Amino acid sequence: MYKVFINQKTIYLTQNISNIRLGDQDILAHPHSKKAMITEYQRFVNDPITLRLILFSPHHPKLMFQDFLSMFSEIEAAGGLVINPFGQILFIFRYGKWDLPKGKIEAFEKKEDAAVREVEEETDIHQLEIQYPLIRTMHIYDDRGKRFIKHTWWYHMKTIQQKVPTPQKEEGITHAEWIDRSRLTEIMKNTYPSIIEVINSYLENEETALTQQD
Repeated sequence: MYKVFINQKTIYLTQNISNIRLGDQDILAHPHSKKAMITEYQRFVNDPITLRLILFSPHHPKLMFQDFLSMFSEIEAAGGLVINPFGQILFIFRYGKWDLPKGKIEAFEKKEDAAVREVEEETDIHQLEIQYPLIRTMHIYDDRGKRFIKHTWWYHMKTIQQKVPTPQKEEGITHAEWIDRSRLTEIMKNTYPSIIEVINSYLENEETALTQQD
């Protein structure tokens, strides 16, 4: 199953709907062509109430996904969920919401290198060590009338630095802060669904690691 975010909305592209609990406001569609998919997408984004669109293809989910991607210009990005020696998580505040440092991958740049570079540029936190890859998220946005889908590869990182992070203000970041885990519920109420996915991925990995230690 593929999951794509657009603002506070979510699009699912799946072969199997048995593991999705459908709500009254959800749109379930089985598009037989790219044209039909575009119609369903436009109906969804223009609906102020519906928050989930489920695109269902029992036999050709990968082909459906490729058709979906072809509707947009694709951008690749990378970012990090960074932990300091106190177990705090590095967050940035941009455009009125909490976020994690990330940015576009430059030409010929490795995803891991881009993730580290973006964290350093957006927060001035260094001495970063990648622990393991987390997940890839996808989200859609419009820029000057053109539709983009951004693929972001996320990595769990650690640093020995304990200094106060410095926000990269020219990138619209007004604040950067180490956040205690006790505040995660508060943070997740004012962030993006894709960032919640990243946080949950990290927490699930950490819980699995602790279980294996026991």
